[in-house]
Amino acid sequence: FDDLILLTTFKSNSSSHRRASFSSKLPNGTYTVFKEPLPLDRIKIVDVSDCQGWEKSFSIVHYSRFVQVLGVYTFQAISDLEKNDVIQEVARIQERLKKS
Repeated sequence: FDDLILLTTFKSNSSSHRRASFSSKLPNGTYTVFKEPLPLDRIKIVDVSDCQGWEKSFSIVHYSRFVQVLGVYTFQAISDLEKNDVIQEVARIQERLKKS
């Protein structure tokens, strides 16, 4: 990703429920966009893995230009390494966006 995060859901081909939206077809199912893209200059990533039961988790806080919280999305990575990679990559891109 370059300057935004795209949140999608995966629906397997066996699902009979279909709705109109942007989607990408794959052999085993479809990825569907379910939220507006989150601009990287308007998010904060919080490592929540210190909380009991939230191992390998992080939250993305989306806020407006007036610093009002618009949404909070929590994700769990497959490993701590993957979680740290995501957090570091977002921080790197946010630094680059601040300089430009």
